[in-house]
Amino acid sequence: MSELDKNTPPLQQPKSKVVARKRIVGKGNANASYGGYGASQKRVTGKGNTGGSYGYGGSYGAGYGSYQSNYYGGYYGSGGSVDAGTNASVPNRTLRDYMMILRERIWYIFITFLVIVAGVSLHTARITPTYLSAAKIQILRDTDRTIPVVGAESSRNDVISNIEDFNTQVKILESSEIINLVRSRLKDEERVSLMAPYEDKFVIGPKLTEFEVITSCRMIMPERLSLIVNIGFEHPDARVAMQMANLFAQEYINYTQQARVKKLLEQSDELMHKVAQQDEKVKVLDKRLVEYREKYGAISLEITEDVDRKELSELNSILTSSKTQLERFRTLWAQLQESKEQGKSLLENQYITSEANVSKLISDRTQLQISMSTLEKRYKDKHPRMVEIRKALDQTNKELELAVEATYIKTKANLEVAETDYQKAVKHLNDKKAEMIELAKIAVAYNAIERERNVEKSVHSALITSMTVKTTQINLIGPAAQLVDAATMQIRYYKPNYILYIGAGLLAALSLGILVALLVAFLDDRAKSSYDIESVIGLPLLGVIPRIKKLNTSEKAQIVSASNSGIVTEAFRTLYSSIKASPVGKEANVILSTSTTPSEGKSFVITNLALTAAMNGEKVIVVDMDMRLPSIAKILNIKTDKGLISCIESGASVEEAIIKDFFPNMDILPSEKRATNPMNLLNSPSFVAILEKLRSEYDKVYIDSPPIGVVSDALNIFPAVDGVIYVVKFNAVDRKAIKLNVKRMYESNVPILGVVMNMTNMKFGAYYSTNYYNKQYQNYYHARNEELDIPSDIDDEDLNQQ
Repeated sequence: MSELDKNTPPLQQPKSKVVARKRIVGKGNANASYGGYGASQKRVTGKGNTGGSYGYGGSYGAGYGSYQSNYYGGYYGSGGSVDAGTNASVPNRTLRDYMMILRERIWYIFITFLVIVAGVSLHTARITPTYLSAAKIQILRDTDRTIPVVGAESSRNDVISNIEDFNTQVKILESSEIINLVRSRLKDEERVSLMAPYEDKFVIGPKLTEFEVITSCRMIMPERLSLIVNIGFEHPDARVAMQMANLFAQEYINYTQQARVKKLLEQSDELMHKVAQQDEKVKVLDKRLVEYREKYGAISLEITEDVDRKELSELNSILTSSKTQLERFRTLWAQLQESKEQGKSLLENQYITSEANVSKLISDRTQLQISMSTLEKRYKDKHPRMVEIRKALDQTNKELELAVEATYIKTKANLEVAETDYQKAVKHLNDKKAEMIELAKIAVAYNAIERERNVEKSVHSALITSMTVKTTQINLIGPAAQLVDAATMQIRYYKPNYILYIGAGLLAALSLGILVALLVAFLDDRAKSSYDIESVIGLPLLGVIPRIKKLNTSEKAQIVSASNSGIVTEAFRTLYSSIKASPVGKEANVILSTSTTPSEGKSFVITNLALTAAMNGEKVIVVDMDMRLPSIAKILNIKTDKGLISCIESGASVEEAIIKDFFPNMDILPSEKRATNPMNLLNSPSFVAILEKLRSEYDKVYIDSPPIGVVSDALNIFPAVDGVIYVVKFNAVDRKAIKLNVKRMYESNVPILGVVMNMTNMKFGAYYSTNYYNKQYQNYYHARNEELDIPSDIDDEDLNQQ
């Protein structure tokens, strides 16, 4: 149940409420109801973009959460649209807008411009003219010098092979070392001339020292894509500038040469020290070799090793021969033993028969046997010759047996001798091997010492060679740079460049002036443009009303009917058309006008809007609900003792209180006095009944309410109206305050038709109203006023004078 339903007794609730109230719903994603006016309220649907048309659906139905998330209910930008089926476009500031901002604050730019230009001019006038002299030097590559840097002498500080090496030399030029060398070369009178212009110069803190003056006046200027460097010096005295530039060039050239000489001397001394150390090492190693030879009796290990290798080869041959002989006799002995064991005659053994003695005896025996066979054919057994030959044969057999036995014994003896010889050969060979192993052990240590000595001797020789080369180069070393052009005394001053200073000052003054103007505009939070209303606050701008002067309050309240200003009349026609074009405004019967603060022109807007509606054939009534400070009767010159307050308090007839036909199709219901307790009156059932009666009898009911930013009376009226027009005085109210009040209205679920910007300065109309009124339009109506002999009432004062 709504607040009105709670405060109205059941028997007194107006029956017309259920059928006469109009509920406006936009088709969107949200389906929440507005205010709880009843299920039978009339619905007017406006097709929006995504969240519904301006007013309900995705806007008001979604409630405060929608307000927070998408510029008050999702209307502006993507939540809805001003007109049914039309997408709203967010106004963005263009270059033209910023030009208008600058035009509005032209005095900020002008004053800042004058201050900066004056300061720059004063500073330029106080600058002491200075002269710049420059000496030109060439930094030499390594190949261009007298003694090129090679081998171990190479250094990144010496070799100029890339941009890093060149920049290193430039940094040396800029170093304090060169400055101190230049200072040391200055004579007393030159020091006085150098420091004279700076003795009386005003500085914050301690006075400039000689070092600081030289540092600040010196200029190092390398030339692109070359090894040329210009060394400049800036000074009020042209002669001093020339002398200092040449002194810097000469000192740098001398410094590079002396630095190389010093480095070579240091390297030579270091090499000399290393040579002495290396010589001691070589002597120590020589001594160790001599002691080693004496200790092991090795005069020459190379000769000893050769002799031992030959002896070892001979011993190996002897051992091989002994082993072969031993194997032979072992084989023969084994054969003889085998023959004996088998009972065979030793004469069957080839070795036995090959012996010369045995072989001869066998031959003799064979001859005797042949002779005996021959004689047996001729003689008998006892024949002397037979006996003789038989004795000779027996003797030969005995000798043969003895010879075989002797050979057998000899073979055994030879085997024993062969075994003895083999054992001796093995022993001799092993002894020689042990001797050679011991010699090898001695040679390892000896060779290590000898190799170390040879290495140290090579290093010693190399150090002596390097020391000799560096000692020779010291007397031939040349500078790393050469003078190309000496500095000359200038006749024209180098600073100040008046054209450059003034040009830069003008540009800086203009830029700073524009920056100040933009900064002031940024800090200015007052609402004054469609951008402020639609993009910052988030409400549609329904219309812009120009500022009117030369008319009294009553004339302003009826300016549309009087046609005193074509521009103002057209402004209200535009406002009326904007409301009619909106789905919410088109179907709204009760429209309320409020503002943030008093004197913003809400009464002026509502009366002229009502007049415009009446002139367009609608039956309208203006109701003054500002019960704390009624103004409608006053501004319309109406005198009456009956009005809205008496109708609510005493139940007087509304018909008697209404001023009929104040203007064709337009009636007035004023508040005749101030109410002592307006909150009770606005919450009374009589008030609701009166408003519902007016709703049913008039096409449009226009309500003038108190400012929402001052009192909360309007919050009690919101549930009973169909739409709110928020009047904002041009350049008078902070956007923060407007946004806070709009937030309160959305929390009350009241449909806001939009904002009317009142009292706009038409000089900046294109900026403030996004081309609602442009200069051609204004000039057209000025021309028409002059033709009709009607004085212009548009305020053309500058914005800052309002």
